[in-house]
Amino acid sequence: MVNPNTFLIVILVSLGISISIYSYKIGIGSINNPGPGLFPFLLGSLLFLLSLYKINIFFKKKRLDETTHVRLFFKKLFALLFLLFFYAIFIDLIGYIFTTFITFSFIFRIAGYKNWFKIITYTICIMFISYLGFTYLGVRLPQGLLKMVY
Repeated sequence: MVNPNTFLIVILVSLGISISIYSYKIGIGSINNPGPGLFPFLLGSLLFLLSLYKINIFFKKKRLDETTHVRLFFKKLFALLFLLFFYAIFIDLIGYIFTTFITFSFIFRIAGYKNWFKIITYTICIMFISYLGFTYLGVRLPQGLLKMVY
């Protein structure tokens, strides 16, 4: 029987490649004039690279019981799908900063990080870098709850 981690890695690699190809077809534009496919292209490329990293870890890690793998795989898969659904639904309502913070905090937790200090630090770094990048590109991000403050 095929190991569920192998199945997951194949799905993630093919998903990363597919997202990158289709977003490139949409048009990624340039740094000064970004197209609608730029962000999905970057995310697809990141997914592909992280999947390659996962392949490396997979072959070095000792294997668990197969039923444990299957349960863990589906729990993580459904948790990630729920988080992405949450992100898409609430980004306009809550805003980019809060939604990204909540989503990435739980993504890091699902990915296996146990130390909440590291999780929050990495999440803040991702938020800060992506916010600066979008601001530099002139993209207006949803303010959500921050509209009440300003």
